[in-house]
Amino acid sequence: METVFARITKGYIEKKSHRKTYNPVRFKKMAKNKPRSENMSTTEGTILIGAKPVMNYVLATVIQFHTQGVKKVTIKARGRAISKAVDTAEIVRTRFLKDQVDIAECKIGSETVGEPGKERTVSTIEIVLEKKE
Repeated sequence: METVFARITKGYIEKKSHRKTYNPVRFKKMAKNKPRSENMSTTEGTILIGAKPVMNYVLATVIQFHTQGVKKVTIKARGRAISKAVDTAEIVRTRFLKDQVDIAECKIGSETVGEPGKERTVSTIEIVLEKKE
């Protein structure tokens, strides 16, 4: 076994090999200073649709409604992901939260993306699901 000289410096434990390891004591102190509930909105949540399977987004939406207690969830997508956003909204509305969630509004639009000279237009959609009272 080799001997390791360790010293605590700014919350990290430095070893002789100059490899820094994490000190969990400092993290716990930081976590106590900033409660998680301050960062979370209890009225509205947002799901950004990307390349993952549709059921991942469905689960994220259902979790927003149940465990985080939000009243509205906005599902946002652009380009080829628009069809996944529509599928997500419909699966949540018809299978998972049947008669509990309604589509409050649906916005469509377009954005110009890319560098100057190579600009292109990409379609966008925002579907707002709202919990029924």
